[in-house]
Amino acid sequence: MAHLDPNSGAITLRLLYDGAAGAGKTTNVRVLHETLLSARAGELLSPGSTSRRTEFFDWRAFDAGYIDERRLRVQVLAVPGQWALRARRRLLLRAADAVCFVADASGRLGAQARMLASLRAARPDLVPSLVLQLNKTDLPSAVSPREACEALGLPIDTHAITACAHARVGVAETFSLLSRAAVANVRAAGLGALATGGSSAADAEELHQEIQALEGLSWRADHDVEHDWSEGDA
Repeated sequence: MAHLDPNSGAITLRLLYDGAAGAGKTTNVRVLHETLLSARAGELLSPGSTSRRTEFFDWRAFDAGYIDERRLRVQVLAVPGQWALRARRRLLLRAADAVCFVADASGRLGAQARMLASLRAARPDLVPSLVLQLNKTDLPSAVSPREACEALGLPIDTHAITACAHARVGVAETFSLLSRAAVANVRAAGLGALATGGSSAADAEELHQEIQALEGLSWRADHDVEHDWSEGDA
């Protein structure tokens, strides 16, 4: 959720690109870094990833001017799409101010519907402002926005943008819609309701460490439960 720095008064928004593995989330963030954000200071990072696949998150942060006279910082993230990393993905979804679900329009909509269902279960409050990007629409097997919404279980009037991210088509439009959704969500909640605690990571390394710490706590809790059960069976 949006974070308010109690010392500086700056607001940090977090925009997430979600979706199944291979849908094009990382491509969106990379293209944003190379185009719209190329003149803004900041690095494109993927901490903790040891392969081409995103294992924690892709990250690009930048200063975005002001919102209601408060300095605005925006963090753009792409979450891991592998189903095995869904717990890590849920941790990231908790702090999102707006989410774009990137769907591979060329197929596998059944598997992608499962990912979308888990997103809607994790953050039902963001469903009304969800942005759907239909990526890879240049492929012959690509479905229409209406067909995709029906297959994914989304209302026909869902904000949907057709894209070909690797060719830089639809990326800017998606980002613009996602940014507007995040700002609208924050203003609807009221600046007085902004969190001063929770996930306040200011950079990629801080967030990486935060996730690792939370995963460690979760593992220890699960281990303690298993240990209690084993003692009870003895």
